Amino acid sequence: MKEDEIVEELLRRGIILRDGHFRYSSGKHGEDYIDKNALLAHSTLSRALVHEMVMCWLDDEEAPFPDAVAGPAMSGAILAHLVAHEFNRVPNWTDDETVYAAFVEKDPESGIFKLGRNYDKVVRGRNVLIVEDVINTGGTAMAAAHSVMTAGGVVIGVSVIWNRGKSDKLTLPNAGGGVMELPITALIHRPLPSYTEAQCHERGPCSRGVQLNVNFGHGAAFLAKDRDEA
Repeated sequence: MKEDEIVEELLRRGIILRDGHFRYSSGKHGEDYIDKNALLAHSTLSRALVHEMVMCWLDDEEAPFPDAVAGPAMSGAILAHLVAHEFNRVPNWTDDETVYAAFVEKDPESGIFKLGRNYDKVVRGRNVLIVEDVINTGGTAMAAAHSVMTAGGVVIGVSVIWNRGKSDKLTLPNAGGGVMELPITALIHRPLPSYTEAQCHERGPCSRGVQLNVNFGHGAAFLAKDRDEA
């Protein structure tokens, strides 16, 4: 599937919401929102996109074949399982060792992402591909990669459905005190405009009086916090 075809399909199914007012997890505002939960709820569409993700990764003949796939949070856990399953279906994949799936979760007390539930043993000593449905600043993918490396895994790259960021590289510290760049492969690489609070009041949906959406994104929590502080 070509990028335009995927975008059209997501629009048709109502997974991409446009011309609204949404608050993202980063705290920024924007007119567009990708409903990741609705995407994963469409099992047939999800599997089709996962197949495309695997083929996109394998298009680079120099890209290492993953031994494990890890995703952050609940949506990442689902996606990691689907992607690992799809890698195991690749023709001519003759290795007796399966491609494993792992889950990186946020510790409720510290707020730090870590590999729990014995998933550290799954990634240790293995080449690990980080997967996400949508990537923005790359902060969550970076936290997931750090968790995998801390557990002894070797992170080989990031694969996503939609890259909203400007870069196709994820930069993070390495064990030697320097930095390393990991490739980001994406089915869709289109930045979506976003605004800080001040920018939104200047030229974003706030400036036009568009009501903040409380059903999608983080608008409800933001408004509730405002009421509590008032």
